Amino acid sequence: MRKTCFFLILLVVLGLGCAGIPHGASAADMTNNDYCVYPLYASNAVKPFILLLMDFSGSMQFPAYAPNNWDYEGNYSTKKVALCGTSTLSTTANADKKYDKDRDYYGLFDSTKYYVQGSGKYDPSTCGPDANRIGTGPLCISGNFLNWLTSTRIDVARKALTGGRVNTQQGFFESEGSAYAINDYFNNCTYKVTADSGTANRKLTITNLGTGTCVLNGAVDQGIYITDPGASTASGLVQDFYNKAYFELMVFSSDANRVGRILADKAVTPQDMINMINMMNNETPYGGTPTGEGLWKAWDLFKEEELHTTAPYYSNTAYVQKASKKDPYYDDATPISCRKGFVLLISDGAWDNTGGGTDPVIPAQTLRTTDLRPDLTGTQNVTTYAVYAFSKDAAGKNSMKATAMFGGFDYSTTDMYPYPYTAMPTVDSKNIAFPLTQCDHPTRWDNGCVEWDKSKVNYPYNYYDASDGTNLKTTLEAALLDMLRRASSGTAASVLASAEGSGANILQAFFFPKRMFDDAEIDWTGEMQNLWYYIDPQIGNSTIREDTAKNNLLDIYSDDIIEYEFDVGLGKTVVRRYSPNSSAQKGAEDFPSPVDLDQTKNLWEAGIILWQRDLASSPRSIHTSLDGSSMIPFTAAEAASNATLQTYLQVPGDPATAQNIANYVHGYDITGYRNRTVTTTYNGTESTHVWKLGDIVQSTPRLKSTFPLNSYHLYPSEGYSDRTYYQYVNDVDSSGNSVGSYKNRGMVFVGANDGMLHAFELGKLTFTSLPANAAARLETTDAALGTERWAFIPKGALPYLKYLTSTSYCHTFFVNQPVTILDASVGSGNSTATKDRSSWKTILIGGMGIGGACRENGTSCTDCVKTPLSGVGYSSYFAFDITDPVNPIFLWEFSSSDLGFSTTGPAIVRVGDADKNGKWFAVFASGPTGPIDTTYHQFMGSSDQTLKIFVLDLLTGSKSSYTTIDTGIASAFGGSLANSVIDVDRGSPGSVGAYTDDAIYLGYTKKGGTAWTKGGILRIQTKGQTNPNNWSISKLIDNTGPVTAGLTKLQDRRNGKMWIYFGTGRYYYRLNDGTLLDDPDSQQAFYGVQEPCYSPAFNTLDTTCTTTVSSSDLSAGSSSALPSSALGWYINFPSPDAGYKAHRVLTQPLASYNGIVYFLTSSPSGDVCSLGGYTYLWAVNYNNGGPPSLAALSGMVVTQLSTGQIATPILKKADGTSALTLASGRAMAVGQGISGGGFSLLGPPKPVRKILHMKER
Repeated sequence: MRKTCFFLILLVVLGLGCAGIPHGASAADMTNNDYCVYPLYASNAVKPFILLLMDFSGSMQFPAYAPNNWDYEGNYSTKKVALCGTSTLSTTANADKKYDKDRDYYGLFDSTKYYVQGSGKYDPSTCGPDANRIGTGPLCISGNFLNWLTSTRIDVARKALTGGRVNTQQGFFESEGSAYAINDYFNNCTYKVTADSGTANRKLTITNLGTGTCVLNGAVDQGIYITDPGASTASGLVQDFYNKAYFELMVFSSDANRVGRILADKAVTPQDMINMINMMNNETPYGGTPTGEGLWKAWDLFKEEELHTTAPYYSNTAYVQKASKKDPYYDDATPISCRKGFVLLISDGAWDNTGGGTDPVIPAQTLRTTDLRPDLTGTQNVTTYAVYAFSKDAAGKNSMKATAMFGGFDYSTTDMYPYPYTAMPTVDSKNIAFPLTQCDHPTRWDNGCVEWDKSKVNYPYNYYDASDGTNLKTTLEAALLDMLRRASSGTAASVLASAEGSGANILQAFFFPKRMFDDAEIDWTGEMQNLWYYIDPQIGNSTIREDTAKNNLLDIYSDDIIEYEFDVGLGKTVVRRYSPNSSAQKGAEDFPSPVDLDQTKNLWEAGIILWQRDLASSPRSIHTSLDGSSMIPFTAAEAASNATLQTYLQVPGDPATAQNIANYVHGYDITGYRNRTVTTTYNGTESTHVWKLGDIVQSTPRLKSTFPLNSYHLYPSEGYSDRTYYQYVNDVDSSGNSVGSYKNRGMVFVGANDGMLHAFELGKLTFTSLPANAAARLETTDAALGTERWAFIPKGALPYLKYLTSTSYCHTFFVNQPVTILDASVGSGNSTATKDRSSWKTILIGGMGIGGACRENGTSCTDCVKTPLSGVGYSSYFAFDITDPVNPIFLWEFSSSDLGFSTTGPAIVRVGDADKNGKWFAVFASGPTGPIDTTYHQFMGSSDQTLKIFVLDLLTGSKSSYTTIDTGIASAFGGSLANSVIDVDRGSPGSVGAYTDDAIYLGYTKKGGTAWTKGGILRIQTKGQTNPNNWSISKLIDNTGPVTAGLTKLQDRRNGKMWIYFGTGRYYYRLNDGTLLDDPDSQQAFYGVQEPCYSPAFNTLDTTCTTTVSSSDLSAGSSSALPSSALGWYINFPSPDAGYKAHRVLTQPLASYNGIVYFLTSSPSGDVCSLGGYTYLWAVNYNNGGPPSLAALSGMVVTQLSTGQIATPILKKADGTSALTLASGRAMAVGQGISGGGFSLLGPPKPVRKILHMKER
């Protein structure tokens, strides 16, 4: 869904207890880009600025593939044509440049076609092919051969960048460049290319060489113009990336004062792009190569100051206009200080001494290390990417590598030069030979080399080799994609994604869009660590603690207290560490502090333990399902032998590749696949392994610990006094004998975007036999703490696994939905059987969230995401019996073409007599159907179908049958189903309906006009019926704002009322340079609605009632008593302003026993450079929406914000006054960032035995 950073915590007070879809059919091709979605808070949507700095010297006229003799005969004609002389092709001369029929040459001709000489141009023909891919005569010549023979460097560059130079009036491509002759002894031909009237008027003549016979003899003065039906719509990388980055074009050449000349300024509009393409296509290459001077003019552009204006520099005054739309760091008159700047340098590296001969490493280093714009907030510097093109010259290659190294290294205020340099080089960059002595992997590798060599390849990460023109386009595309990745991940290097604690444990899952290790940088990694949480008897002093002594004991006087903050300057979350004082509270800041998230002294760290795992001696246990009802091992052996699995992996009939994908997923790096091998130090030992855990974004870790998951054994109205459940959770039989292992369990489950649900060893929290000052101990059970015990890949995730292997991987969601764990009496499978201890099982339900797809491949739809394979790849839910968490039993996987994305989670419903097992259901609502914006990589949160409800048997899922209920609400999708079910008879154990759930309340979002900005609450009544076809659906309230978060309920039996509380708002995307964010200005509200179908006389629901509450039935929330005619209240949130957009509710509210309703609102920032916003805590009186009484107000709230900050606002100030100083005493500021998945209220406990818990969403 829309949230990236979640904080969910279970706090235990110390001392208290797709059916019907054909599979694997052939389908239309889909790519990683079709499913790529960046986590909303992991990147901003601001387009980077890329200066195309192109070498337009005379060498760009040279042949791209064929030989030339410029070095010995070269000069220029009066028409500025490079005259490259006559070359020889033979076994002793230029043999490496002869035509190779087995190679595809990239150029203006289609290398798969043959051409016939037409009226002054080459026309595609149906002739050919021939065995040698040359042609059969002058009227039938291979396009591949013509590319080899006639393509110039500028032809190939233009083809890659713009699609090629086109004569728009005549509708054909035209070649531009040099004149030359070649005597080809391999084919007995003499080729002569002339350009007597100019570089763009080239002609080709082919004759016999000597007495030999040339098969193409007879071509005479044939114009090198190429007829192509697609010429008028030719497209290259500039057009492909126009919506993703702002481009500007600058050229450098010593000719005619063109040193650093801007040909076309920032391409903002489509016409700007067209102008840039025309200028690039029509500029003539000529003159020398002043590369360094060109980079100094790039410096001028980014600084927006013309500092280099005397000859030979070109004056760009018309384009350098600070604080205007021409400014790289401005959009019109708006400063965009967070925009990333790049130079894409395309050259052969053979810079010359024009204007003093500036070595390009000097301006490249200056661009990298200088704050170019002190007039803007933050630091603006530029990274130079160097693409070495069209040459084999070692000196030029050295220079381009050195320029990339000095122009892209990781610098700091104390490290202004790339390792091992401590100053600018004393030698010419052409003489800096690579690999460097200190950075020559594997012979020698100093860790400092990772500043510029991220992958141990012995050259800079930002250097690209296109010395062979054939791969120029793919090389340029790779460079541009890497720039976009770096631009998108720079604002938040690490994101704290979620957390949950049990007793004195708090689990934190976080992810890194990019993560630097000792020797390499890798992307999209995840981590989950376990820390102590100390709950002080005085609630306001509760603290998160390290395991400072690394002894698995919570020592309140020696374990450091830690606090989180988001460092805006560093762009990441950091942790500050404090020594406890004599009162076990926060004392002096400890050293070192602050530290990164992954540098805290935790109890255990799942990601690094999995990284360290030796797969040869301790292989992982990973399974999947091919049919949704049974599991198979997901191993290389299975992938190599199972044809169905190969098909689902999108490699049908290719066992070798399927085996590679399986090995990669397990944690083996494969040559040619995305690298994850890194070196780091853990527990004092440095070693090198593959990082295996993927990013954890929205799948909040869930615990299966020694504490009961449900409260059925508690007294009414907390539970049902269920003796059989008491026996189950306390490991005793009906006679009190010890049996079972519920109280010896410790496992944590979390989904990750590596394709899997993971099960990690949590440990067992104990409170007995503790040493002095210790509050808890974490003990091992039967495996080391933090060990992955098993993992599961849903069938719906299988087709996307191959994308993970790509070196250009674009982030994709896999298993992204928070896990649900519950206990249910389903053991016998007989719902009418009398319940006993053995009936109880522990069930896990997981989901893919916005992972997968929701429409059949080939379907015609727009607000959707289509599967990569026919029938396979649907977003799904899945279930396990984890009664024995080490040996899970797979129950089912459910998907449907009507399900949408699996974002609502389940509602768990029980219907049946109190002493029977009862019928248990998992109920889902259809989620959004998409689409994915493939430019900004955001999920848009729309729906192209009616809202549907799916009711599955909890134990069997869809293996037998399931019920689909169509609500009839068009273009709609469901919100969170967490906490949506109510049994109104829970406080009346003797009543007929006790222990039977009466209703589900579901928030929904529907289309209003052209956007999905309306919604409401549905009422689904079970009527005590085990047949879902007999359930009824009606609207509690309609035409509110969108309801995407969960709701909460409160039964006021004394006054005969039942209240439903919910807030409106949505936040899925941020597009268009961050200026277009989800529903920015619609005023949202919070509601307290009385259920009109609630019967006060019997505290039951009227099963025949379908009454809908309208907005006119509600009164504005205030401190006054609610009018007798009102059916509830509402609070309209403040209007948006320029700094922050509309407040919205994105987390589930909480209704406390003392009559206060708590909720969070978030206001996304209107600043395009901000990833967050601001969050506020509200506390209101349950029955009128007014401010709470001071007597009822106490305790503190714990919540996680998108910046990574764990905020802990205290509700009452030290002087005893309310901290709620906003919104007429109902709200307070919490902090920078958007609220995540939930919050916890810590306060004086209700005077009963009770577990405090955070209600999620």
